[in-house]
Amino acid sequence: MAVAAALTMRDAVIEEARTRLVNCADRPVRARAAEQALTGAEFGSPPPVTGCPRFHLFVRAGRIAAEQDAAAPAEPYTALEYRRHAIAVLVGRTLRQAAQGAST
Repeated sequence: MAVAAALTMRDAVIEEARTRLVNCADRPVRARAAEQALTGAEFGSPPPVTGCPRFHLFVRAGRIAAEQDAAAPAEPYTALEYRRHAIAVLVGRTLRQAAQGAST
């Protein structure tokens, strides 16, 4: 699995979010539901690397991407719930990194 993200911010508000998921469906997909949840959201400081609050907007966007945008196929050696959890974590971490590189 892989995730790519880019954020455009102005005055601590996310103007645009772009998120792509690879190996989370039968083809690379854009996480449109997660992007919509982020667009227009007020952005504070990035969450800490460990102990990220479960209500932070990046964590929420990760859950949305895993539940609504990804179509993770079941695999014989990996449970579907584990794959969804992994997708949510990867999206949240990638968004945190994108926020650190975005201009405010």
